[in-house]
Amino acid sequence: MKNAWKIAGWYVFSLGIIHIVVGFIMFHEGFREIWAAGLINGVGDSITAHAAFWFQFIGLMFIYFGWQWKEMIKHNNEPLSKFAAWGMTVLTLLGLVFVPMSGFILMLPLSFIMLYPHYFAKGK
Repeated sequence: MKNAWKIAGWYVFSLGIIHIVVGFIMFHEGFREIWAAGLINGVGDSITAHAAFWFQFIGLMFIYFGWQWKEMIKHNNEPLSKFAAWGMTVLTLLGLVFVPMSGFILMLPLSFIMLYPHYFAKGK
């Protein structure tokens, strides 16, 4: 557990990949609507298309931020900041409160991994 913080970036990156795969499975109808309407302004007023777009967009954001965090950790060789750790924890808890039956539960281990070196590691 001592160096588990080193996987935080890969963890978020992997969740982004999972998010994209699950999004294509769950929202295939929304993507059909977007494709049929054309990509430019293809989302239109469709709730299904909006859900499909935003679900995938969040997955892409996870991939982007996961990669950035991975690079920051690699170059600095230190955990992400307390601010990042607490920010992830608060967002995770809010997600669990508002959407308890969701993938937010997968963010709890990440929150603990990010907080651990700041509060529980020896020498603190």
